[in-house]
Amino acid sequence: MMTRVLRMAVVGLLAVSFLPVGPQALAAPVGQGTNLVSNPGFESGQGGWAPWWAEIAKPADGSLNYAARPNSLNVESISSGAAAGVVLAGNSSFRVYNNWDPFWGGVKQTLNVPAGSRVRLTASAKAWASQDFWPAPSDTNMPVRTQVGIDTEGSDNPFAGTMVWSGAAAPHNAWAQMTVEATVGAAGKVTVVVSGDFRGASRQFLAVFFDEVSLVVLDQGPTPTPVPPTAVPGVPAPTSAPVATRPPQASATPRSDGLITYVVQTGDTGWAIAARAGLTIDQLRALNPGVDVNLLSVGTELIVGGSPAAATAAPGATAVATGDPAAEPTAEPTATVGSVEPTAAVPAGEATAVEGAQICVSLFDDANGNRQYESASGETPLYEGLLTLINADTGEQLTTHQMAAAEDVYCFAGLTGGNYQVAVAGPSGYNPTVQPDVMVPVPEGSVGEYSVAFGFQRSGAAPEATAVPAEESGDRVRTALFGAVGVMLLLLAAGLGVTLVMRRR
Repeated sequence: MMTRVLRMAVVGLLAVSFLPVGPQALAAPVGQGTNLVSNPGFESGQGGWAPWWAEIAKPADGSLNYAARPNSLNVESISSGAAAGVVLAGNSSFRVYNNWDPFWGGVKQTLNVPAGSRVRLTASAKAWASQDFWPAPSDTNMPVRTQVGIDTEGSDNPFAGTMVWSGAAAPHNAWAQMTVEATVGAAGKVTVVVSGDFRGASRQFLAVFFDEVSLVVLDQGPTPTPVPPTAVPGVPAPTSAPVATRPPQASATPRSDGLITYVVQTGDTGWAIAARAGLTIDQLRALNPGVDVNLLSVGTELIVGGSPAAATAAPGATAVATGDPAAEPTAEPTATVGSVEPTAAVPAGEATAVEGAQICVSLFDDANGNRQYESASGETPLYEGLLTLINADTGEQLTTHQMAAAEDVYCFAGLTGGNYQVAVAGPSGYNPTVQPDVMVPVPEGSVGEYSVAFGFQRSGAAPEATAVPAEESGDRVRTALFGAVGVMLLLLAAGLGVTLVMRRR
């Protein structure tokens, strides 16, 4: 009696296992060589991609083996003013950028791929670390690691144990291609990750650019053979699952006042909407001054075209210079270049608007020699430095300024478009820890503030001890993963053996 009950239970379980579980039970074949990545060259902005970064606390020993949140993770486009050297192909690339503090971050994307497939991920990266503005060459002494990775189970965590990483490249001053292969897990999806790691480095400008990402299927894997379902009393025969169709995409609508508007739909991003409307993200922002185009809500009506007189930028919006060499200043407030925030305003008798751009210069006591201003560690501003402003286009020395005993920042104001060189000499008894001059390009018509900071260290101070980032334990993770898979296969084989024995009885 017990044997018959066990047999019926096994048959029932097998019958249930053959029931359809939805339209994704058997993934459709994917053409080999087809790039599965959405927006692989970032030509549609950030559409399809999600930025990520690590935040690792500064170690107590004062070394640089930590990671701060980058100042910006965004798309750079030649059509919006980016330098051609930061784009490998087409019009755009993705940039991770910070000043002084090392970072570790990039972008990721999750894709549906048939389980068991063998896939290859490829991407190109270029690193840049410099004390000078673009196009100064990257400092090859700065440690950097660029990699690509595949999470075989589609985890959203770039640090998951199921990640398979490529080897690391250090692509200073040139584009380097990285590649890795992996087998898709049972979940039938993967997450592709591109990573730039500047831990252990510090320069005024730190950036990694990514472009031309592709994921292709090399081998579809064993083709599953559909098993005819076993009829179960009371269970209707399976029918073909309905094919999911994408809802029609909302289109732009002309209004009676001549403006063309678009209503934000689920899954929309400002970058994607701008691209479809033939606009840059800055143009979309200018047309919609009261809307944060980086944080859109479903149902929001955006102006995407029409009479320019009907939609103008918010009055008083001025550019805030980032010191970012790969882009022109925009109306979006961003962090300034230096690590030192100006604490004293430009001397002025009346509160009148400053015409033209200004370059604000500050000095700091770089006690530990790591080229970063760290007030929490006791570092302080320096005073009494000698500042010189030079017209780099003509070589003419424009002006000099001797900083006073309590003056921790000074701004050269009223500057028109052109290239300017700022040269500094520290107070008596201090040596520079960074290059004591920097080139500052000012676009024609700019009214932004460009901030630069220079570190100095007291003469006779101990030299900097540069920490080397610890290597990741990827080999140990992969070994553990293979061991877990082996145990699962043994358990599966044992279960099948028990089933066959019971059926023979």
